Amino acid sequence: IAGVPFFSGFFSKDKILAQVLQRATENAAFWPLVVFGFTAAAMTAFYMFRLLYLTFFGEPRDEEKYRHAHESPPVMLIALVVLALLSSPLVYPLIQQFELRVPEMESMVVLAGNEGYALPAEGHASVEANAAESSHAVAPGEHTGQEEHSVTHTLAMVLSIAVAGLGILLATMFYYWKIFSPQRMSERFSGIYRLLLNKYYFDELYDITFVRSTLALGRFAGRFDLGVIDRIVNLVGSFGRLAGTVSGWFDLIAVDGLVNLVGSTTRSSGARLRKLQTGMLQDYLLYIFGGVLLLIVIFRILL
Repeated sequence: IAGVPFFSGFFSKDKILAQVLQRATENAAFWPLVVFGFTAAAMTAFYMFRLLYLTFFGEPRDEEKYRHAHESPPVMLIALVVLALLSSPLVYPLIQQFELRVPEMESMVVLAGNEGYALPAEGHASVEANAAESSHAVAPGEHTGQEEHSVTHTLAMVLSIAVAGLGILLATMFYYWKIFSPQRMSERFSGIYRLLLNKYYFDELYDITFVRSTLALGRFAGRFDLGVIDRIVNLVGSFGRLAGTVSGWFDLIAVDGLVNLVGSTTRSSGARLRKLQTGMLQDYLLYIFGGVLLLIVIFRILL
């Protein structure tokens, strides 16, 4: 991905930069994207060769880790070799032969329409219009859109190679030839160095905006659950327990007491009335005579 010519990273990056440059020539609003794209290409080449020099050149910074370093297992090594071959300049021309281009797709559409497949009417019109436009002769001195695109693509390729070479050269001067000291540069441009070292403080910003706010919301929800929800639940439970206790007391004292009072009254009354049942005829005649006498007295008093 350093953008070295003839490798796959160069071709993919070259196409992207060419398209952005082409749009910028048509609309000036795209020029900042051109600057960003070529700057990123230079930075990519720089840090990839920095990685190369720090990993495979010079003395090991940690002798213990260097002694324990070993090759990857075959399951990884074979995959890496295959990927390296697919990105090499030897394989890319073979892959390019199988690439499906836009003119070939247009010809397939035309053939499909001639074969009687479903093709919209506007599709026929656009294909015929394109064919008619391509059949017109170009006047001397005129440039077709394809020629302009080819010029823009060539310019983008040259600039891509130049900025990639600049990035590789700077990495070589810093980390291989050691003409410049990264330590001194980091001290001289300490603000930019800290900004890049801390990854534009994205982690800190993410921590403030999302992590801390989420934790604060969680703490608030926990306190609300303990201080409000749980208290309401406990209050309802206490009220239910109190209502159950009062209901138990009322059942034991009032309901059970009344039932027991009726039962005991009936039992005691029955016990007293049972004594009147002696089974002797003279006792019963005495009770009758006493009752008649009591009635006579009552009537005499009332009348």
